[in-house]
Amino acid sequence: MGKYKTKITEYGYRLINEVLSGAGILVTDGWHVALGNGELEPALKTTKLSHIIFDKNSTDYSGIIIGQNKNSRYAEIVLPESLHGCVITEIGLFDNKDNLVVCANTKIDCTERTEEGFDIDYRARIDLGAIDSDVAIQFQGGTFQLLEEKGTAGGYAPLDGEAKVPFEHLPSTFIPFCFNSGAVNENGEPALLQLSTVTETMPSENTAQAGAVASDEDDTSTTQATWSDSSPGAEGGEEIFVTRQIVTLKAPAVYTDGNGKTLTITEDLTLDVTDFEPGAEYSLRVAENINSGAVEFFAVEGGKVYRQKAEPENPKDGDLWQNLSVAPSLAYIYSALQTENIDENSETAPAGTWQITNQVEAGAYIVPSENSGGGGVIKTRPYNIKPHIENIEEKMSPDYANGVLLDLAVGKVQRIEEDSSFFAYAHRSSSGMSSFRIVICTADGVELYPIFEHNLQSNGFVTSWSELIKKGTYIKIAENTQARNYAKRYPATGGITKV
Repeated sequence: MGKYKTKITEYGYRLINEVLSGAGILVTDGWHVALGNGELEPALKTTKLSHIIFDKNSTDYSGIIIGQNKNSRYAEIVLPESLHGCVITEIGLFDNKDNLVVCANTKIDCTERTEEGFDIDYRARIDLGAIDSDVAIQFQGGTFQLLEEKGTAGGYAPLDGEAKVPFEHLPSTFIPFCFNSGAVNENGEPALLQLSTVTETMPSENTAQAGAVASDEDDTSTTQATWSDSSPGAEGGEEIFVTRQIVTLKAPAVYTDGNGKTLTITEDLTLDVTDFEPGAEYSLRVAENINSGAVEFFAVEGGKVYRQKAEPENPKDGDLWQNLSVAPSLAYIYSALQTENIDENSETAPAGTWQITNQVEAGAYIVPSENSGGGGVIKTRPYNIKPHIENIEEKMSPDYANGVLLDLAVGKVQRIEEDSSFFAYAHRSSSGMSSFRIVICTADGVELYPIFEHNLQSNGFVTSWSELIKKGTYIKIAENTQARNYAKRYPATGGITKV
């Protein structure tokens, strides 16, 4: 027998030409490999192997694998134990009609084996490099990719030591734009944030230096205790106590940003809130630094978070909006000032625009007033905040007889016991203004997002329908400044007519 070689048969060439003149896809469903021990000389006119010893009719035939490496594609089979003692000298690839497409001569010695049997990589392979590269090979067993594509974008996921896909290679199944898990209290409620008082000591002569304040661009500020050995009184001076207020975001915690990227916080994050504005409320947020990959913890004074379809009315700088009118939803931050985008190829963003953001709110910090003597209030947002709305494409008309008037007491939390929509009416008389706001909230009244929000500054009224609010949702009247304002709940069954 001469040099080992692989040949496409005459039938194989006809098949490939048909594919090239058509869709360009070679479907290999039902194709199979046969092995022999004869003296095959591969040629264009070859139609069969010389002496087949193993094929699709063999008891332990397990099927073929179509794969590829850097240089070419190939077809192969795993050699079974029954071939022990054989020497394979010929390989043939047949289509689903049992016609020989490609053949090759070879030498695979199956006489050597370990006590455990054949090695798992003991395979017979036939090269398909001679098939035109314009022909796409479709295989019933799936798509095979290059080793260097493992763990890369557009490639395939690797397996860890337990034959499981590592967490970082799994698509996110977490609810976006919120924290998904973190610390809880004894009642199982979120306790992600903790406010604590830290006391430091330093020489009295350096009090002025110890009180120096540095403000960051994100509106947070930190008290820096600084002095030098050459400062007057650095030695022998009386110590004084400096107290700071620190908010800690406790690790471990997992959150998913508005773009669907899930991140894990493995170490506690701290924020000095000592010099925050008395009486103000700050939105406490996290965001991944796109340059370093680190998760940063910061505060935005007065920042609000909206989860709704419509663009929020009268937004302020730093407000966040989860746009529920698209799927998947997107998260934006409002910029009242002209800003330059991070991408140097992007245009400068004009003032008063919503921009895509990766910021996520962890909670809020309410600073005590100057004379309160308290330490402030921390609010941790619920984990896995899922908008309790369902799209209704049709316009809705209330069946007025079935409407249930809501209790309009401000701050009272009400649980919805059946799927319902809400019809709200806000009015302003000539003698004053009207502010009317209904919100989705947690069981303890923490606001999540509004379902009705209007501020009327001229004589008139406004009405609005909400989306379908699911059973088990909590709502409350956040603001109500007019006796003539009202809201009714209409059950999804029997209370609403589609028009």
